[in-house]
Amino acid sequence: MESNRLPHSRADACAAPTMTATLPRPARVCPIWRILAGVLGYAAIGLYVPSQALAHWVPPERIVAGLHNDTGLRERAGVRGVEHRERLLIIRVDPQVWGMLPVSDRKILAEQWYELWRHNVPQGIVAVVAAPTDQPLVNYDAVGRAHLLEAR
Repeated sequence: MESNRLPHSRADACAAPTMTATLPRPARVCPIWRILAGVLGYAAIGLYVPSQALAHWVPPERIVAGLHNDTGLRERAGVRGVEHRERLLIIRVDPQVWGMLPVSDRKILAEQWYELWRHNVPQGIVAVVAAPTDQPLVNYDAVGRAHLLEAR
């Protein structure tokens, strides 16, 4: 048997065509590396863009003024006063008007207020309380879901 031939082979081992020899250079690059390079490129660009430019930010004073001056909210949900202290947003509502609102609407409103405040105030806290007594009407869980409390 010849030294340059493998058993059960028809051709010389050195003469066998290889796939990499016939493919052009860019096709041999693994597609994962191209994707990874693109992701890293976008991440590098993202480091230079300020975080507030990526997401719309509303100052706390504008949120308070918007909630306080919304006449539709005053009539529908009974909002009587809105104020903030540091990271705490206090929304005072008329318990009779608030109680007449369907449960699903109250939960949606409370969760929207929480989401708006938390998006714009780091570690913000929202308190929805009864106007005359400051008794809490909404309790929020760790992920921001509203749990309604009954007024006493």
